[in-house]
Amino acid sequence: MQLTAETALDLDLLAGAPAGRLGVAVSGGGDSVALLHLLAQWGGRDLAVVTVDHGLRDESADEAAAVGVLAASMGYPHDILTWDRRAKRGNLQDAARTARLSLMADWARANAIGAVLLGHTADDQAETFLMRLARGSGVEGLSSMEPSRVEDGITWLRPMLGVRREALRAYLGGIGAAFIDDPSNEDDSFDRVKVRRALGTLGALGIDVPKISQTTERLRSAKQVVYSATRDLSLACCEVTDVGEMLVDVERLMSGQKSLPHRILSEAVRFIAGSYYAPRAYMVQNLIDQIGGDFQAATLHGCIVRPSGAGIVIRREPGKTEGPLPIGQIWDGRWKLSGPGGGQIAALGEAGLAQIEGWRETGWTREALVTTPAIWDDVRLVAAPLAGLEGGWQAEISLRNPFFNT
Repeated sequence: MQLTAETALDLDLLAGAPAGRLGVAVSGGGDSVALLHLLAQWGGRDLAVVTVDHGLRDESADEAAAVGVLAASMGYPHDILTWDRRAKRGNLQDAARTARLSLMADWARANAIGAVLLGHTADDQAETFLMRLARGSGVEGLSSMEPSRVEDGITWLRPMLGVRREALRAYLGGIGAAFIDDPSNEDDSFDRVKVRRALGTLGALGIDVPKISQTTERLRSAKQVVYSATRDLSLACCEVTDVGEMLVDVERLMSGQKSLPHRILSEAVRFIAGSYYAPRAYMVQNLIDQIGGDFQAATLHGCIVRPSGAGIVIRREPGKTEGPLPIGQIWDGRWKLSGPGGGQIAALGEAGLAQIEGWRETGWTREALVTTPAIWDDVRLVAAPLAGLEGGWQAEISLRNPFFNT
């Protein structure tokens, strides 16, 4: 049976979207191109199309331009957002995903768009479930993708989580629509590709995409209960400081039901690291076990954890911050800077801190300040707004997290 907007899209989800024009994230791949065509068939709202060019492949710029041609042929405005990854270290796929969401959130706000639609499918849901299962995730992780979530002040909607990828390909073939096959989808070096292929084998055991989708739906209901309890306790025991560190009242933290301290610390570390992924469960448990003893310090997921008064402090680990980025981009996964002039954003570091005579007057520790963002003109320090050298610049945390007040 040929897909239609009524059979493929969650129309109730779309009906609950914020008023005004909707944004549609289209990479040029089959899923997002199908989403755009189905939304055009639906015709319920004005649309604006956005493509993020990660620059991960030589063809990416041409592919982004091709999406622009498609959008124009359908009468929709289109913007291309470019990510500068030159100094990015660590998990490149993780960094690209984080940058994509940050860039699209900024684009949506600039264009008065309250919701952005994403083309994830039932297959993506099943693959995410298995990947998180391999990491030892609990209820929160295994419930996988939410159809709707609010982050960075933008509502992110996934109206095709009930549709199989193969059905979307058949739909595109039926209407004669072209799309791009990303060669990385066949690259076995990526965990998602390995999981995708494993699903073919698991199907013989009855562990298939529909069954996994049923499981994630049930887990999502349980997640809401856990979410509320986690949020209440985290707001009571965690405080984010102006320099982006987190203070945790350990006595209050440990007063929660057994799984809550684990969830809160996992989310706290993810937040401080500016990471899309949470640390592995056993590593978080190791940290909890250490805190309960003669705790001195520990590193986890690009963060350093130390005793602080009656609790602990979680800071970005020096040396693990992101490399230089142009002004206007989200630095280290969570910092946004605004001010006069140009230059690049990079960590203040020891070299920068040495150029600020009055940094001690800020009251912040050396360890915290060296990981904060600064503006550099080559090797010349221009500004370090959190270390007492404002120069007209301001730094704020752009990453909004429902578990912490920021």
